[in-house]
Amino acid sequence: MKTHPASWRNHGARMWNGTLDALARINSRTALNVVSIPRGDASSGVDAELRVLMNRLRAEAYVAERNTFDYARAASSDLDLRLRETAAQLVHFDPATLSTEAEQLAFWINL
Repeated sequence: MKTHPASWRNHGARMWNGTLDALARINSRTALNVVSIPRGDASSGVDAELRVLMNRLRAEAYVAERNTFDYARAASSDLDLRLRETAAQLVHFDPATLSTEAEQLAFWINL
């Protein structure tokens, strides 16, 4: 599997975002939510923390007797709030820092 330099991935992402903006008729000069986002890196630990919180929430809300997931229990859990707060940190995560195509694919699939 051939990997491309990060500059190629960044260029591709900018082209894709520009295409989406054009299709949605978004004007970056007038859109209120167009901001410069600081770039993060894969070592920030957000991915690991999300995985731990999600697994804990699944375990907490799983009802083994019925082999079901109790969504009401999950929504009222403190873990749900922590999961949402941690997920909000993804705005600072730069997927271009993922080193393999498999990691990049997993990131986008699991969003």
